[in-house]
Amino acid sequence: MKRGYSKDIAIGSLAGAGTLGFLIPPSNIMIIYGVLGDVSILKLFTAGFIPGFLLAGCFMAWVMIHTTLRPGLVPETERDLRNLSMLDRIKALKELAPAIFLIGAVLGSMYGGIATPSESAAVGVLGAFIVAALQGGLTLKALRDIAMGAVLTCSMIAMILLGASILGSSAAFLGIPRAIADFVAGMGLSPFMLIVALIVFYLILGCFLDGFSMIVLTLPIVLPIVKQAGFDPVWFGNFPRPGGRNGADHPRRLGSTCS
Repeated sequence: MKRGYSKDIAIGSLAGAGTLGFLIPPSNIMIIYGVLGDVSILKLFTAGFIPGFLLAGCFMAWVMIHTTLRPGLVPETERDLRNLSMLDRIKALKELAPAIFLIGAVLGSMYGGIATPSESAAVGVLGAFIVAALQGGLTLKALRDIAMGAVLTCSMIAMILLGASILGSSAAFLGIPRAIADFVAGMGLSPFMLIVALIVFYLILGCFLDGFSMIVLTLPIVLPIVKQAGFDPVWFGNFPRPGGRNGADHPRRLGSTCS
């Protein structure tokens, strides 16, 4: 907004694009889903590419259409950039070289069969060290902050998995998944209608809960029902995340999304 962009277009773009990490790998939520659902994380990463980039393409197309219809949303100085040659546009991409290098190192090592998802994390760490060293940011303070951030993130994920394990075991002991599955089967819903009902369910739930909480709370109950209906768990792994992503843009959650 300091460059003169409208608050509407700035906040809307941030809120929408900020949640694409739910789908585009590497995604922490994919890892949580894979661990809880006993699904290949590499397959989940692969399955998330097309939906993620389709959604990103839709966002970009809408921003282009919206700013074309309402030019006042974009400052005059920025509108002049449309006259840049393709060569200048390509040269400007050099600023993204470090990020592209890291993404290529992590995903390329996995999809190339060089490393497992766990090993590719180490490849990413090595790549980050190389980038930081080349940019002159590899200091003792930076290393301490990075180590502390890694410990906090891993601890958070470990506690989430612990809570999900307890919830799943308790639900299985009480027979909740089977009871709900029998209830859904008794309703006579077709597989298509089951998916429609789950779309509505996750859209509403996403307005109040973040992606991690949604996956942890619903997966032990929903996944057995989905498997019983004949759906692939890898395909379904991409299913709750768009619902949570759309719900995250709900006004009730907009503040946390933009933060």
